[in-house]
Amino acid sequence: MAAFDSEVFSKELQKNQQSKFLLLGDEALSRKEAFDIIRQFAKEKTYTEKLSFTVDRYFKWDQCASSLSSQGLFSQKRII
Repeated sequence: MAAFDSEVFSKELQKNQQSKFLLLGDEALSRKEAFDIIRQFAKEKTYTEKLSFTVDRYFKWDQCASSLSSQGLFSQKRII
């Protein structure tokens, strides 16, 4: 498996400006670095709210869906 390169990821993010990411992996440091880069990019794009979910066997999907659908007309941009 290739090592995470934060500089390459940051350049790709600026170039492609994706709006959806799913961060997975065994290396917590790599996930944190990627999330920090995404969070900085989102901050520059005026995202102000952050929601975080940790999925385990007791995760309540209905509560997650409720949180995601509660966005109103004048809601802030979210990082989920």
